[in-house]
Amino acid sequence: MTTGKSKGASGGAPGKKLLVVDDEPSFGDLVARIAQRQGILTQIARTGKDFQKQFKKLKPDICVIDIVMPELDGFELVDWLGVQDHTCPLIFVTGRRPEYIRQAATLAKTAGLTVAGTLEKPLSADALVDAINSCGDAKLA
Repeated sequence: MTTGKSKGASGGAPGKKLLVVDDEPSFGDLVARIAQRQGILTQIARTGKDFQKQFKKLKPDICVIDIVMPELDGFELVDWLGVQDHTCPLIFVTGRRPEYIRQAATLAKTAGLTVAGTLEKPLSADALVDAINSCGDAKLA
């Protein structure tokens, strides 16, 4: 299920767009709140399939991707992103095994994608902001 939420705030990165996908609503909402405080328009997808639909429509500047999800997981999304016309920096997160995010990062780099960060849950707001700040033009204040 998707929330279809599109939220933004005035401030640090006007016009920047972030798409987060996580099957845990509280985590997706946390990422959205942190990004919105920095002025980033944020969309939340709850499934991999919804992420694909929103990605095509939104053309985000940054994606935050949970690795372990039902149906389409983060690894499958990396494969899919590797053949898309639009690309953006990726931040991988997991609350499971740390090697999952390292494997996803390796897979993404092999596909020619940019990995801006790998984070383990629970994560701090500062760690997420630092990862987003590593995305170049999408820097936050």
